[in-house]
Amino acid sequence: MKVVFHFDNPEHVHVLIANIKNILKEDDTVEVCVVANSHGVSNFVDDKFGLTKPIVLDDRVNYYVCNNAMRTRDISEDMLISGVTVVSSGVYKLATLQEDGYHYIKS
Repeated sequence: MKVVFHFDNPEHVHVLIANIKNILKEDDTVEVCVVANSHGVSNFVDDKFGLTKPIVLDDRVNYYVCNNAMRTRDISEDMLISGVTVVSSGVYKLATLQEDGYHYIKS
């Protein structure tokens, strides 16, 4: 099974983390991705920049961060925490992952 979490609200970061842990606890072979866009990109900025406390990444998960959302928030790639991949468009990445068989979950 393959799952993609759509993350766009920093206030829901604890829900996102819990959902990832829960799904991997049920089946640790699930392929999990997170696509962050809109306000959610701020959770992937290194805390030395003071935007918000960054998410702690799970090494079993692929994290994608939307460059369009970064640009509108004046976030550059060098401000991001290590372990994320920048994609040009978060919504496009969500669509392509779903086309590749990922189940969509809004987080």
